[in-house]
Amino acid sequence: MSKLIFTYHALAFFHHVCMLKIGKFDVPYHQSEDPRIVEMEEFGPRYLTIWNILVQTLFLFMAMCEDWVRLHPNKKRFEIIADQLAKVKGYLYTVIIFPTTLVVSLFFWILFHIDRDFVLPETFEQIAPFWLNHGMHTNILVVIVAELFIAKKGLPRPKFVIAALASSGFALVYLVQFFVAYWQFGRWLYGIFYHLSCAQMAGLFLCQHAAYLLFLRMGFLLQDKLHTSHPHLKAN
Repeated sequence: MSKLIFTYHALAFFHHVCMLKIGKFDVPYHQSEDPRIVEMEEFGPRYLTIWNILVQTLFLFMAMCEDWVRLHPNKKRFEIIADQLAKVKGYLYTVIIFPTTLVVSLFFWILFHIDRDFVLPETFEQIAPFWLNHGMHTNILVVIVAELFIAKKGLPRPKFVIAALASSGFALVYLVQFFVAYWQFGRWLYGIFYHLSCAQMAGLFLCQHAAYLLFLRMGFLLQDKLHTSHPHLKAN
């Protein structure tokens, strides 16, 4: 079973690296006649989608390292390292990855089906395959769902209050750079913001953050439900 888990983490890591590589180096943004597509190359590192998949990639790399250590013939020598990796990746998963992935995926697809220009212009498909979009916004859900069942003893995590503060801090850092990008370039990262007033923007950010905290709590509850035999992992 441990070898299967290692294989899964390795395949998921390879998938994420490929998505990042294709999105960064293989898509000919500059060949598009749509200025919104051209600027996506410059804005790439600033999108929440990229932040999320980068954090997931880091998580999967740590998971592979932990799996490898626990599969090592002399694993007792490296048990402390494996335990520390498990703790760090557990905190990363609970505090950032679970809520952020749900926010990225759900908000993206909801806005996409309302008006795709809100998040990704239709002209993007002229220079990139549609499956790249799913790789960035759909397949990411597989990681958070699979990990809930893979973690037999549950994932280490902080108290909910601490997790909420840390998650809010992560969201605040992203929000700051979001506005810095606008002040620096005079353009919004997402098309929907060209259609919103200041009050509507504030409302959208509040709804997004409320969803963020709701998903964070949901992650705690799901872990408690799936791993009730380990009460020391429950939220406080």
